[in-house]
Amino acid sequence: MSSVEALAAHASQHASRAADSERQQASGPERAQRKSTAGYVFWGGWLGIYGLAFCAATGIHSYYTSTLAPPVAALAGAAFIAAARGRTWQLPALVALTAGWAFFASRETPHYQPWLRWFVVAAAVVAIALVPWARVARNRTLGVLSAVAVATAALAAPAVWATSVLTRKGDMMGSVAASAGPPQSMFGGRKFSAAVNKEIQHGIHDFEHGPDPRVVTFLKRNRDGRPYAAAIDGSMAAAPYLADNLPVLPMGGFTSDAPAPTVQGLANLVHTGQLRYVVVSQLRMGGRSLAAQDRDAWVADHCHGVPGLATGTARAKDKTNSPTGVFDCS
Repeated sequence: MSSVEALAAHASQHASRAADSERQQASGPERAQRKSTAGYVFWGGWLGIYGLAFCAATGIHSYYTSTLAPPVAALAGAAFIAAARGRTWQLPALVALTAGWAFFASRETPHYQPWLRWFVVAAAVVAIALVPWARVARNRTLGVLSAVAVATAALAAPAVWATSVLTRKGDMMGSVAASAGPPQSMFGGRKFSAAVNKEIQHGIHDFEHGPDPRVVTFLKRNRDGRPYAAAIDGSMAAAPYLADNLPVLPMGGFTSDAPAPTVQGLANLVHTGQLRYVVVSQLRMGGRSLAAQDRDAWVADHCHGVPGLATGTARAKDKTNSPTGVFDCS
């Protein structure tokens, strides 16, 4: 190959590499935009789908709403970055919106950390004043101060609420509640009557103190080789017995409303000798479904209280004085 041909080949390769570099530089912002759009679609879809589901539900435990935390955090972080890179007014507007929401949320529980909402407002005012000044002055110190003020206004309320889990005592739902901040109802969106609220409070008290030792002893002694020592409405009421290595049958799932077992299934367990006793507990979050009512009616018709271990009768209708204890269905 002549020197002229070699020079031409080298120039061609150089031009090709330059063209490739220009294409890569041109596609860089496009790739970043595609990734940003994909992120918004992913996190926004997550938040929207779960938000619509929770809006349609009749009662939501904070355990389930914790699924909203990841998309909210991701979208909030993306919004603050976009606002910081955007026009001068965007970041102050976002700070005002965030602080306003924190103020509103804190005002709903005025007894809990009443100083917090005013601290957030003060931090927001400082941030809104410093951000435009720092951009115009292009001063590093002002930039740092404005960033600290923005972070304080946006994160002060969530931070204080999050640290509340370190000081809570006697919260029997702490392992599953996944909540922070002011004390709240176990089921935020569901309203109960005074009688049912009283029943739930009695049940929670029973849950915290565990099952009656007399009931546990009786069921262990009278199991007689059956697969189930007893059937209990709801998984929460059954949990302490299971923890005590006593095989009981939780009926109706968490709220006792599920059709498992059905009335026929419960009757078959009794008739085939697999089950004899039913423990009626006040720790019952539901019991208003047709399946639960049918089971209650069957127990009322076929079971009687064990002397010394049951109060009331299985037929009692008064929720303020509902029967509890062990009932024999043999």
